[in-house]
Amino acid sequence: MALSHESLRSQLPSHLLQRLRIGKNGKVSQQPVVYWMRSVLRAHENPALDVAVTAARALQAPLLVLLHVEDEYLHATARRQQFLLEGARAVQRELRQRGAKAVVTQVDRNGNRPQILDALAQQAGLVVAEEPFCTPWLAGVERLCAHTFDAPVWLLDCCGVVPCASVKPGSCHRAYVYEKATVQLHKDCIAGLWKDAPLESCAHATAMSESFPTTSDLETADITELLEEMNVDMTVPPVQHTPGGSAAGYARWNSWLQSGGLKTYAKRRNDAMDVHGPSRMSAYLNAGMVSPLRIAREANASSGSGKAKFLAEFLTWRGLAYSHCYHFPMPPSGATLAQLPSWAQETLRQHERDPRGKLSLRQLAAANTGDRGWDGMQRYLVETGELHNNARMGWGKAIAKWAPNPQAAIDMLVDLNNRFALDGFAPPSYAGLLGCLGLFEGPKQDVQVLGKISFRPPKPKYAALPSVISEVTGKRPTEAMGAANVEAMGAATDFGKGPQVSFYQPPPQPTIHDYLVKPNVIIAENDADGQVPTQDSLPTPRKRRWVLASKVNGGTIDLT
Repeated sequence: MALSHESLRSQLPSHLLQRLRIGKNGKVSQQPVVYWMRSVLRAHENPALDVAVTAARALQAPLLVLLHVEDEYLHATARRQQFLLEGARAVQRELRQRGAKAVVTQVDRNGNRPQILDALAQQAGLVVAEEPFCTPWLAGVERLCAHTFDAPVWLLDCCGVVPCASVKPGSCHRAYVYEKATVQLHKDCIAGLWKDAPLESCAHATAMSESFPTTSDLETADITELLEEMNVDMTVPPVQHTPGGSAAGYARWNSWLQSGGLKTYAKRRNDAMDVHGPSRMSAYLNAGMVSPLRIAREANASSGSGKAKFLAEFLTWRGLAYSHCYHFPMPPSGATLAQLPSWAQETLRQHERDPRGKLSLRQLAAANTGDRGWDGMQRYLVETGELHNNARMGWGKAIAKWAPNPQAAIDMLVDLNNRFALDGFAPPSYAGLLGCLGLFEGPKQDVQVLGKISFRPPKPKYAALPSVISEVTGKRPTEAMGAANVEAMGAATDFGKGPQVSFYQPPPQPTIHDYLVKPNVIIAENDADGQVPTQDSLPTPRKRRWVLASKVNGGTIDLT
C-alpha cells in the first residue's frame, strides 16, 4: 500500500501519536518495518512495538524486531550487563509468545559486533526506536539518524505515564509546577487500559531475520559465557537478588503490594534503614522491563494511607525527570554543568576555589573516606546495587564537597552511580544526581563549596546500613562481599591516571562519538524567590541535532 509519511502517521491512534517524534525524515515504503529494541525490554504496553506493528499493518509490510544488547559504553559492568541480558532473554521469550516470528537478537561482545542495524536500515521502509532521553542511548540514535538511508526514523516515548511532548518545557523545572501542569493528564492516562497491538495481525520478515546467522537465542544461551565475552568492568559483580526481566519485576511489585507496602509507604518511605519501605522497583522501571502505566494503574486501584504519597512521588518526580531530559537533553558524552539552572552554575563557579577535602574516585568507590555515615552508604550501594533516594541525596552532596571542581563532582557522581547502581543510565537517576547540585531547586543560604545549593551532610546513622544488607541480598553477613572486597573492587577499577580536571573517561569506541559536536545547552533559570517563572521568561529548549543532521531526501525538516 502506497502511503506518504504523513498519511502513515495519521493511521496511528492518538495514544501512540502523542508519544511519537520524528528523528529523521524520509520516504516510507513497503519494505520491512524495523523496530530497534534496546532500552525498553518488554513486549507489552510498549508504544514503540505497537507503533511498529500498526505501521506494518498499514503499509502491508513485514515486521522485524532487532533486540540489541550493547556492551561498549562508559561504566558498563558485569552487574548491569547480566541484568540486561536476563531482561533481553525474558523479552525475547515474550515476543515469541505474542507471535513475533522475525526477531534478530544481537548481543555485542568481543569478536561479535556486526553492524546489523545499519544493514537493516538500508532495507527498511520505516525504522522505529525508543526515545533515547539520556546517555548511553543518545549517541546510537544520533548515529542512526545521521546515516543516509531512505526510510524515516520514528522515536517513541515509552517511559512516562504522561507523554513528555504533552508537557510544556516551562513546566519542567520545579516539581510543584510539573505536578500542577500534569494532574489532569495523569488522570486521563491512568484511567484507560492499554491495549497491545496484535502481533499476529501483521506479516513478519522471517526471510530477512534468517539471513543474520550471528543472532543469539538467549533462551538456550549461557548468559555467564556471554557476559565473560563482553567488554565490561568485571570487577563489579552481578547481584543475584535482582534478576532481570518483566516477570521478576512484577513479582517484586506484587510481593510489595501484598505485604502492605503501599499502605505503609507514607510512614516508612523516608527511612533509608527500612529497606523494604519503598517498592525497590526503580531498576526494572528504568530498564523498561515493567510498564510505568501498569504500576500507576495498579497503585491507583489499591487502597491505603500511603497510596496518595506513592502516586505523588511516582508520577511527579519520575515524570519530571523524563520531561526535563526530553525538552532539555544532555549531550551524548554525558551529564554537564550546563544542565543545571543558571543560578546553580554561577554559585558553583563562584565557590570553585573554596578549600575542600579532596578525595580520589578510588577512595570513594572503596568506601574509604573516613566519614562512617558516607562509607556505610557506599558499602550498601556496592553490595546491593541500590541506594535509598533520601540517602543518595546526602551521599551525592558530600561528593560535591570532596571533588576538586564542580564538573568533576558531576563526573564522580555519575561514575559511582552508574557503575554500582542497577537503576542508573536513566533520567530519574540523572535527575537525582544533578539534584544534589541544584537541579529542580531554588537558591538557599550561601555555604562553602556548594554556595547557594542546599547541603545535607551524610547522616551518622547510615554507618549502620551494611548491617541490613542481608535483608536485601538474603545472604548471611559472613557471605556478604565484605570491606576487603569492596576495597579491592575500588582498587581494581581503572579510574584514569595522572592529574585530571575531570574524572570522566572517554568512551571506548570513539567511532560513535568522534563526529559529535558538543552543543550549547540552554537551560531555563529557576526562580530565586520560589515563584513560578513565566513562559516568556524561559529560553527555548535546544533543538536536537539528529533533526538538524537529517539532510536527506531533499532538505532538512525541523520536527522537534
